[in-house]
This record gives sequence, structure tokens and C-alpha cells, in this order.
Amino acid sequence: MALEDSFVADKIIDLELSDKIRAYRTSKNFSQKEVALSIGIDQAQYSRIESGKVER
Repeated sequence: MALEDSFVADKIIDLELSDKIRAYRTSKNFSQKEVALSIGIDQAQYSRIESGKVER
């Protein structure tokens, strides 16, 4: 697999994971802020996780 293909595959996996995280949070009727506080990060960072904008 070429480096570009690997990068694209990683981004797809990241987006699928972020979608699952968001779906779980909303299914439990939690706000981003509630989840962020419970795991010890701020809401802005949690938002980046859900939108797939966090670098590994």
C-alpha cells in the first residue's frame, strides 16, 4: 500500500471512529461539555475529537 493510500485509510478510520463517538454521546443525551469534563479535557478538544481533527 502506498503512503498516500495509508494516509487516506487512516483518515477514513478516524472519521468512522469520530462518528461512533458522537453517536454514542448523543444516544445518551450527553453534551460535549459533560463528556469532556468527565474525561478531563476541555470542550474544544472534545469537539476536535468528534470532528476528526485530532492529530495522532
